Amino acid sequence: MISETLQLLDTEEGRHNPYPLYDRLREHPPVYDERHQAILIVRYADCAQALSGFGRPDEAWVKRRIPDWESHPAVVCLMRTMQFGDPESHPRRRGVVSRFFTKRRITSHIAAESATVDTLVDDLVAEIAAHGEADIQNVLSYRLPSISIARLLGLPEHEIAGLRPHSLALANLLEPQLSQPDLAAADQSLRELEVYFEQVIEARRRHPGDDLASHLVQVHEAGTLSWHELTSMFASIFVAGTMNTSNFIGNGVAALLSSPPVVAQLRAQPSLIQAAMTEMLRYDAPMQVTRRITVAATELGGTRLPAGAELAIVLGSANRDPAVYTEPDRFVPGRSGPPPLSFGGGSYFCIGAAMAREEGALIFSKLLSRLPELRAARTPTHNLRSVLRGYLHLPVTADVSLVGAGT
Repeated sequence: MISETLQLLDTEEGRHNPYPLYDRLREHPPVYDERHQAILIVRYADCAQALSGFGRPDEAWVKRRIPDWESHPAVVCLMRTMQFGDPESHPRRRGVVSRFFTKRRITSHIAAESATVDTLVDDLVAEIAAHGEADIQNVLSYRLPSISIARLLGLPEHEIAGLRPHSLALANLLEPQLSQPDLAAADQSLRELEVYFEQVIEARRRHPGDDLASHLVQVHEAGTLSWHELTSMFASIFVAGTMNTSNFIGNGVAALLSSPPVVAQLRAQPSLIQAAMTEMLRYDAPMQVTRRITVAATELGGTRLPAGAELAIVLGSANRDPAVYTEPDRFVPGRSGPPPLSFGGGSYFCIGAAMAREEGALIFSKLLSRLPELRAARTPTHNLRSVLRGYLHLPVTADVSLVGAGT
């Protein structure tokens, strides 16, 4: 039964909708999954414990999966990011970014986003008017994160948007199984990103500004970040900022389109939008799986684990655990229960969580207010990823005669 469930998780149907399979897994003690090469942790309490107290993958971990990992620049870069590497360097790397994201900067950034979202909704309306439908992924979900990251880094939006294929290639490194073509594509994408960001670094050395790119360069020149850490930081911020946000928007839109009563409730009670952001993250998390390693022998989910055990923390399963959420497969803004684990936990809690929530509230409040008849046009196309879950295409339509004006 367990082996069959694990096999189904790796099918197209299982990647499209893993949630019924997660239900089966939660009925059993933690089990080893050959595809992830790790023990799957699927219950909320166990996932929360592992996120808060266990270690992150290190060089020994990556070497077991990719013996020649040091010959792949993209994998080396991954291991220098905030999400991986040794625990001693993590607070220093994280502190570099967290010092930039002050409350003032977040507030200013979100204020600037408002006009951008209105423009993108205008584009969405124009596309629907011209063709009867529009792919919300292409028109909004992909473009807004590119504009947002470009604004933070102080870079031209069209340049960041043009780098999207590299983001997709590098995001593959987080998936459980990697082919040699996957690794080669990631290496090539990293090389091209490095060429671009090295030009940005040199420009900021000569003409610093009040943007994140200038901040990172100044921190490097002060000796807090090495050169390799600096270039890895640029790549990491770019990939995480574009992939996770675009998936969050698409997953949230899909959840709303499948729940017309919730849409009506949110339009009647706009004050519930923030609660809806939390529920979107719980209902269909853009990051489905993250990694941990036990630092000492411990018991988890009734199973004794040795030190060094490799764990795949299935956030998507934890967020649908009926032990902590009533009717977990329903989309219910404002529901009771603990916060979802979609942003991770402990010292590795997502550094961009606060901004992501504010951006999400802005986007969805405008979509709901300006497009009262927004609905699915055709069946969406899922990306079928096991880790970074989202949509490739999400066609929508609306009665454009009812569209409201931007504010």
